[in-house]
Amino acid sequence: MSSNSPHALTAKYPHTDPVRSLEAGWREVAYTPDAAVDAAAGLDRGGRLPELIDGPPNLMERLNGLAVAVIGAGSIGMHTTDAIARLGAGALLICDGRLTKPESLLTHPIRRTEVGVSKARLAALRAKEISPESRVAYYDGPFQSLPRDALFDANHVILSTDNLAAEVSVAQACLHLGRPLVQAALFGPALVGQARSFSSDGSGEGSCPVCAYTAKEWAELDRGTRFSCEGAATAGGSSAPEPSNIPTVSFPHLCSISSNLAIDALLRSCLELGRAIDGAEIVNYCGYTGVSTRSPLARNPSCPLEHRAWRVCTTESALESLTPRDLARIAGYRDADLRLLSLGVEHHCFAALVACHCAGHGSLGRFVRDGQELGACSRCGAAKVLHPLHAHRDVPASALIRDFDRSLGALGVASTPTVLVRGPQAATLIRRAPSQKV
Repeated sequence: MSSNSPHALTAKYPHTDPVRSLEAGWREVAYTPDAAVDAAAGLDRGGRLPELIDGPPNLMERLNGLAVAVIGAGSIGMHTTDAIARLGAGALLICDGRLTKPESLLTHPIRRTEVGVSKARLAALRAKEISPESRVAYYDGPFQSLPRDALFDANHVILSTDNLAAEVSVAQACLHLGRPLVQAALFGPALVGQARSFSSDGSGEGSCPVCAYTAKEWAELDRGTRFSCEGAATAGGSSAPEPSNIPTVSFPHLCSISSNLAIDALLRSCLELGRAIDGAEIVNYCGYTGVSTRSPLARNPSCPLEHRAWRVCTTESALESLTPRDLARIAGYRDADLRLLSLGVEHHCFAALVACHCAGHGSLGRFVRDGQELGACSRCGAAKVLHPLHAHRDVPASALIRDFDRSLGALGVASTPTVLVRGPQAATLIRRAPSQKV
């Protein structure tokens, strides 16, 4: 049986198996205890924890309440997921779309038999075996393809990816949902490991990872570059084209150091240890000098990300069954405010007009799902496309005046995980109450 077979992987972790997909895209890992061989279930984790000086009296309660999302399960991220599992966190979400490769043996905490498998799934199986009581779920695809509320059930996020596009998406998601974020990174040539911590109070005043982007990083992002120590193989077996591929080179211990700095920042936040993080800060460790430094990170007023947090409302109703008027009311607006709002239906745009190569225009007036074909033009036979000036991700209410009381389903939406209602002062994310929560 090949090493990249799901059955072969599960055989290495005989008490773990992914059993169901959750509505936000995550796959939860189940655990079947076996008292004869199970050494992890029922461990007295509190008995191995120190009595912290000036620490909280409810240490285990706080650790049990941790729900951490780790984005990137590579050389840093897999150390991180192992450590979070050993803490006995209540929930752990792991996202990474890549596969392990032979080169991963040099920096990842894996065995030779674990080459060629999904990093996210491997990290999740390891974590579940270490901490059977924790809820563990994974997503073996790019973070950008997860729904807007994918981090809703996480109360802390750790970012350890080498993909600039994912960094931007995670940073924006944490700002929108008001989730504290720790970014772990390293610079091998200088033996520097670092953890950058970003608190989020929703005011929009704090810094984010993108605030520090230079012109070079924006240029690399525009070209779609992924910085990787092992290429661009994905869990789907394909390789994304890359204009350049600058490997992340490091001694393996530096990966562990970066992970440990991130875990320390997580615990300082969760357990309220030492001086509170005010806005954002960076902790650097330099292997040349053995010295650690701690410095604040300033908000960049020119950062293109939206720094204000969204309000989040959850409804039991299927979103496609609701009308624009219903959604506005859920978001707290009156009927008199309707013309001031806009609606953003996830995975959809609103097409007022369509066009084709013969320059013929036709009215449509409904939502179109991403990638949906619009049929052929009756005059020239060419495929119809969205009119670039009359297709909206955020639909102004003025385009929906006649449709305020028609359901989203009647307007072309078969299903959607979230709808964003933007008003003059704030934005509200409306999400369907999931049947299964991590």
